[in-house]
Amino acid sequence: MNMTIFTLVVSVFYLQIITVIADDVFPDYYMVNFTNSNDNKLKGFYKKENYEHNGKPVYKKPRIRDFLYFTEDNKWTIGVKWTMDKDENDARLTMETDHDYDIPRNGAWSVSSGLDVNKIDVSITEYSQKYPEYYEVNIPGHQIDGFYKKSPESENYENFPTFKKRAFGGKEEYFLYLHLRGDWRISFSTIPGQFYATSTPRGVPSPEFSKSWKVWQDHKWNPNTNLSVVPRNPVYPTSYTVRYQGQDQNINDTLQRLNALGDYRKQSSNHDNVPVYKKEGSEMNLFRVSTGNWVISYNVKNGERQLYQESNDSPTPVQNKPWKLTVTKDEIVVGGFSVTPIITDEERNPKMLKDVGELEAGDSTPIWIVAIIVGVLTTTTVVAISAFCLNKKFCRKEEQPKIDENWYYGDDYDDNDNDNAIVDDNDYYGSI
Repeated sequence: MNMTIFTLVVSVFYLQIITVIADDVFPDYYMVNFTNSNDNKLKGFYKKENYEHNGKPVYKKPRIRDFLYFTEDNKWTIGVKWTMDKDENDARLTMETDHDYDIPRNGAWSVSSGLDVNKIDVSITEYSQKYPEYYEVNIPGHQIDGFYKKSPESENYENFPTFKKRAFGGKEEYFLYLHLRGDWRISFSTIPGQFYATSTPRGVPSPEFSKSWKVWQDHKWNPNTNLSVVPRNPVYPTSYTVRYQGQDQNINDTLQRLNALGDYRKQSSNHDNVPVYKKEGSEMNLFRVSTGNWVISYNVKNGERQLYQESNDSPTPVQNKPWKLTVTKDEIVVGGFSVTPIITDEERNPKMLKDVGELEAGDSTPIWIVAIIVGVLTTTTVVAISAFCLNKKFCRKEEQPKIDENWYYGDDYDDNDNDNAIVDDNDYYGSI
């Protein structure tokens, strides 16, 4: 009986979802591009606003007064104003079609004025912006370098998230956010005032789309082609393996005496807001401390920091970055020392659902009842989608660009790969 009630509840919820989908077919963003024009005036990302024009949502570039909207003539238009009260000199595109489409489509759009051609081949793609847990700002030697964590939604700046680099190890707090002028900035706060970095182009929903950055350094603004902003979603594996493959016998003896080498398994406890790893069969721990360093020590709270990595507040140990060993008063860089994540098959491809046919012990609902309910749901779905398509005059969905999850295990970056501050292929699935 419990299974029957559960299935009925899921059925009602499922039908509600179908209703919501039918009522709201418009994506959060459209990405507009041109294939036969180098003019950048109206290219970019358009975000759905919370108001409509002529019965359709109005889209607007983030912080920029460029709009995508449905006119009183039942034409989709891109322009610097979304009302019909427009200036003849305003750049403006209108979807050229004999049909009243409910959504904007790819194809030739006519140009009223302000651009370099009379017709433009417009590519319009649905886009969904998912913000990562962190952005890593790479600019070695500058105080803004480091990891910026996504702040709670209550700390959004004018409807866009803010990312904060916490104060640690005597360093100051910094913010990464979308300024009201449309540029992504890094500064002490979101309050207007001094800031240290600004990006172009304006009006992009995420800083990794910024093509260039200027940085305040040596009392002036300087273009910086080495600055990059990389999305990071930390993945905490079940275990880390700590090895020493160097040739220094004294270092090897010290590491053996500290009992530092071996496998460390993730614990249920956290320290400094990240998981603690404990060596199997030992009291040694791998964890992050408030100075932003990862350390290996006996005591999580007050242990000696003899073995540590200057991790710049990374949420995970950083691969290919050296570890240091403190012997008496001297610090030694331990070459050949590694802390490597052990990634299981389950962590790479987690099994989200039970196999079909598995029932919890005690479930007595006949399988034929479940089959009937599933059949009704399937039929209802097909009917609802068919009616929806006929009503809306379209069933074709534009290909959506996919930005994969940027799983992060602590890989270091290459300073020579930051030609224009756009960082692609940020997928960290454990390939070290």
